[in-house]
Amino acid sequence: MSLDGFLTFFGLLVAGFALLGPITRLKIQLDAPFQWSIGVLAFFAIMAFEFIQPIIGVLPESNALWVVELEFGQPTDLLTNSHIAFFIAVTWVIATTSLYKFSRPSTRKLKRLLPLVERLQDENRALELVTLVEPYLPALERSYLQDRAEAATAIVDSLSKSPGVRKVLQMGKPKFAAKFFSTFHGSHYQWLDKYIAESMENKDSHLRNDIRETNNTTSVTYYLEPKNHVLFSLINSTKFAEDIGIWSPVGDTVTKMMREDRSYQLCLNEAPPQADKDLFDDITYSAIHFFDILITRTAVQGHMDHMWMMYLEYFVDALVALPVSTAKPVAGGGEFDSLKERLIYEAQSRLSDWVALAIRLPDENAHRQPRTKQEAIDAVAIPIWAAETLCNVLRAVLMSDNLSQDFKDDRLNSFVHLAARRVGSNSYLLEVLANGIVHGSWDVPQKNLSSVILNMKPSLDETHLFEFPEMMKLCEAPRG
Repeated sequence: MSLDGFLTFFGLLVAGFALLGPITRLKIQLDAPFQWSIGVLAFFAIMAFEFIQPIIGVLPESNALWVVELEFGQPTDLLTNSHIAFFIAVTWVIATTSLYKFSRPSTRKLKRLLPLVERLQDENRALELVTLVEPYLPALERSYLQDRAEAATAIVDSLSKSPGVRKVLQMGKPKFAAKFFSTFHGSHYQWLDKYIAESMENKDSHLRNDIRETNNTTSVTYYLEPKNHVLFSLINSTKFAEDIGIWSPVGDTVTKMMREDRSYQLCLNEAPPQADKDLFDDITYSAIHFFDILITRTAVQGHMDHMWMMYLEYFVDALVALPVSTAKPVAGGGEFDSLKERLIYEAQSRLSDWVALAIRLPDENAHRQPRTKQEAIDAVAIPIWAAETLCNVLRAVLMSDNLSQDFKDDRLNSFVHLAARRVGSNSYLLEVLANGIVHGSWDVPQKNLSSVILNMKPSLDETHLFEFPEMMKLCEAPRG
């Protein structure tokens, strides 16, 4: 290898490095100390063999003779100094390539990773940042739990607080999002909440898509597909879902939008989509379905928590408060005049299903075992919480001036059917439902709806009323 050849070779290396992708170049920089060490050794070895003769010529005679005696750099017919220099260069390339290929993420590299993370953050290169850090998630987790957590903490903070990173994770890198937020939620819960809230607002996000795709029922709940990484990581274990308060960012985002987003309020007064699958484009419908998945899985797993199903009451309160639109909705060809009516129907339907868990769950399930109201309250049994919330929802519907009488009649009929046919003839829930709809739930003084219900009696199914006499007895009882 001549000097010109060496310079050409070095130029090709520089050009090749420039052609590498940005992530590859960053990964090479993580092994920079080793790469530089190999490079320096290779450079001086090549220089020594390539220019040994000129070097000998300028050395003092005694030193030159000593080098010659060692036969260092003496060419042979088969192997010249240039050949040796060429083989060293090839070995250098193979060594550096192997070092990159077989290099593995480790905690000791986190200090070198941090400056790269900060640089990408400053340059708003969020996708490259996530791609670079992804292989280091296990190392971050290990280091985060140890005393040497300074670099790991800084990296996790940088990613979780970055709007750009959260935006990337809404629609890309679902495995990374699931692993990252489930691992570091304990110290960064506010940023997990932010990620969930932003994902709910984005109908094309992984979370909304996972909710849309979770429709396969198994007995009384839904089967969660592991391939739906984000939703699976958040609620597959309902204990984990409770720990992170998963209901809060979902419910708060929806109620805030219904109460503050004028354009969304107008949409709620329009006709609902004709195809049920298109309903998932609506954030409130997606949230109701999300709660259905969460609550039923909680019940099946026997985890004693109501998972703040009361958010469905907040949804309905916001919906019934919407004034009737002066513009006539575009005909949808369905049974509901507006999207808000369909959403109220969905909320009541899911709540009714949760009340019916009192007889749908296996006998040994803790949510089914209570036999009295007080036992159910003490056990935080889902059916009684659902019954109380359902009564509040229906009371809001019946007292609203913004809903049609036909819709109210239909909703009360559905309620009576639930009590008559779906909770059991001897269930403590019959009294809970009757008292809740007439007087209000949780023994808190509320408006008595006896007169409202009596006025609606002609529109109710007589057979179901006969099987649910508790409600009419309360309505017809003398008032003290």
